[in-house]
Amino acid sequence: MQYHAPAVGPADPAGVVPSLQVRAATALTGLDATRARAGGELRVIERLWIVPAALVVATPAGIAALAEDTTVARVYLDDQIRVQLEPSAASVGDPSFTSPAMRTIGADAVWDRGVTGEGTVVAFFDSGVDSFNAMLASRWRGRRTTLRASWFDPFVGASVPQDPIGHGTQVAVSAVGALPAGDTLRFSDGSLLVAASGIDVVTGPAPRAEWIAARVFARFGGQDYTRRSVLLQAFQWALDPDGDPGTADAPNVINNSWGLLPGAEGFDPCTDVLYDAIDAAEAAGVAVLFAAGNFGPPPGARDDPALRSMAVGATTGTGDGIGVWNRSGRGPSPCAGGIKPEIAAPGTVPVVVSATASSARHTNSTWTGTSFAVSQVSGALALVLQVRPSAGPEEAKRILLDTADDVPPSGPDNDSGYGLLDVPAAVQRANPSFAGVLLQASLTRRTMDSVHVAITNRGDRAWAGGEAWVIPDGVAPAARLVSRLAAG
Repeated sequence: MQYHAPAVGPADPAGVVPSLQVRAATALTGLDATRARAGGELRVIERLWIVPAALVVATPAGIAALAEDTTVARVYLDDQIRVQLEPSAASVGDPSFTSPAMRTIGADAVWDRGVTGEGTVVAFFDSGVDSFNAMLASRWRGRRTTLRASWFDPFVGASVPQDPIGHGTQVAVSAVGALPAGDTLRFSDGSLLVAASGIDVVTGPAPRAEWIAARVFARFGGQDYTRRSVLLQAFQWALDPDGDPGTADAPNVINNSWGLLPGAEGFDPCTDVLYDAIDAAEAAGVAVLFAAGNFGPPPGARDDPALRSMAVGATTGTGDGIGVWNRSGRGPSPCAGGIKPEIAAPGTVPVVVSATASSARHTNSTWTGTSFAVSQVSGALALVLQVRPSAGPEEAKRILLDTADDVPPSGPDNDSGYGLLDVPAAVQRANPSFAGVLLQASLTRRTMDSVHVAITNRGDRAWAGGEAWVIPDGVAPAARLVSRLAAG
C-alpha cells in the first residue's frame, strides 16, 4: 500500500535515511485512524520507510476503508511475481583464466595499477550467494561485520549467505570473483591452477571489492518468484544494513540480474512504486543497475534522464567478431522512447562452483545472459568509484557511457546503447592520474616448446616498447627468456 508523500531532497548520503524515515512517518500518520475505523478488518504487518508504504492484511471491508483514506495513493496486491533468473543459453567451452570476458572489456589491464575495487562494496539482489564459493568467500563483508549488515533473507532467514538456485552465485562470480593467493581452481579434466596472487585467477572486474547480498527470490513449483514487498524491504535494508543510520555501511552498487516475466502482477514499467525505492537508493549515493532482460525490458525499462534505471545488454564474440547477443533485451523504452539498454558487456561467463573451502571448480561450461553482462558493469562501476570516490551514481554511470566502444550500427542505438564497456578508458576518464600506457597480456597459444602471448596497449598513450620475459617454474630469473617488443 503506497501513500502520498513529498519528494526526497537533494542527495545527502549522511542524511538521506533519516529524511526518508521522517517522510514515511509523516505520510503514514493517517494509517492508525484508518485501522481503528476498520477494526479487525485491517491488520498492519510492517511499515516501510524506503517508500511511504505499509504491508497489511485486509478483508474486503478493510480494503474499502483504505479506499476511503485520501492519503493512500495506491493499493497493490502483494502476490507472487514471476521472475526470470535462469540464463537463456549454456554451452561447454575450454577453460581459460583470466576469463575471456575480462580481456574483452580490458579489466585485467588496470589491476596491476591497483584498480581492483578495493574499498568498495557491491550488493547482489538475487537468489542468494554461496558464501563458501572460494571465488567469493574471502570478500563477503559478513566476515568482519554482523550478519544483519551483510545478508538479508526474508524467505529462510539463513545464518550465512546461501543460494539453492545457483543464479546469484554465478552473477557474483562474474562481478567480483577472484581466488585468494594459494587457493586452487580445479578443472573438469582434473588439472589444477593455483593462484599466485589475488589478481591471478579472476572472473570479475572488481577482484578485491567486498560484497553483500539479499535473497529476494525463491522457487515454488519450479517457478522463481518474488513479491513487491520483498523488493521494497531489500532496498530499505541496503540503505541501512545494520539498522544504524549513522554507520556508513550502504553498498556502492546494487546489482539486479533479473527481469519480470510478461504479465507480472500490477507492474507498470514506467511508474511502479519500485522505482520510488530505486530513486531513494540513488539519492543516497547508491548506484542501481539492471539487466536488460533476455526476453523483455522491465524493470530496467523506465526512461530516466538521470540513469536511475540504467539497463545493460549482452554481447557475444571477441575481437572483430563482437556483436549483440540475439536474445539480449532491446529498446526503445516503452515509457518515453529513450534508448534501452544504455550499455552492453560480454554475456558469456564461466560457471565456477564450490569444491572445498580453498578450492573452486570450473565446470567446463559457460552461461550466457544479460544477468552476467550487468554484473560486469557493476564490477566496473566499483572500479570507477574506487578511483573517483566523490562521483555520484549518475556521474559514475555517465563515465561508463562516455567511454564505451561503439558497437555497429554506428552511434547510440537500441541494441547496445552507447556501446561495449571499456574498463581502461573509464578508469582513465574517472581519474587522469591513471592515464598512460596500460598493457594487457593474453595467452594465445601454447605448444610443447613455445608460448605465444598477445600484448595490447589499452591505455590512452602510445607505448615506447620494451622487454617481455617468461620465467619457467623452477628456473632462476637470470635464465629468463627475453623478447624485445616494438612500440605501439
